[in-house]
Amino acid sequence: MKLKNAKKLRKLIKLYRKHPDNKLLKPFKVNKKKTTEKDSWFSHYDDNSDKRIALIIELANDFNQNDRKLIQWLIKTEWQASKLGEDNSFPLALLSFMLYKYMKWADLPMLFDCKFGHGSDAMYTIDSEIIFGFDAEATLAYLKEHKKQTKVFPKDMRKSMIETMEHYLSNPDAKFRTRKEYIEYFEKKRLAYLQEELAYDYGLAKRDEE
Repeated sequence: MKLKNAKKLRKLIKLYRKHPDNKLLKPFKVNKKKTTEKDSWFSHYDDNSDKRIALIIELANDFNQNDRKLIQWLIKTEWQASKLGEDNSFPLALLSFMLYKYMKWADLPMLFDCKFGHGSDAMYTIDSEIIFGFDAEATLAYLKEHKKQTKVFPKDMRKSMIETMEHYLSNPDAKFRTRKEYIEYFEKKRLAYLQEELAYDYGLAKRDEE
């Protein structure tokens, strides 16, 4: 997905890779403003959401393991925006996949929280494979064996992750993709679609029929 300010955003992404200073991301932080529309369901909105969505779209065009810190920052910022009523299901679906592709074990709680911690829209939009990590059975074994890692995996969350994964895997009719299959599926079927829908929804691009 090509945006008008793609070059400027790409320059920022490359700079953050070399110098991960969050001051560079100030224009993309949640900027809480009062809603002026009388029929709005929410009293406040995020005035920087469109800028951040543009950054997410451009990052999804070309990302690697050196973007993990940026991806994590964007995920946390989307979580903050969700408190204002922002529908963050599509940006979180993109970001959780980007983190998943280059994940480390310590990223499991964040991936789990992306799917289950921020509303039903995100829960249904983000694929179940995201929480399986490197491999469903291997992830279950890891969570059960590493009980002392309370800072990385809080006790309650680790228990919830285990119970949730066992519930999914106990369904004889459920079919889940392997990690390799899922990455190929997402990149072919979902990535471009999510980018385009976000660009249209935030006024960053126009649909052909418009």
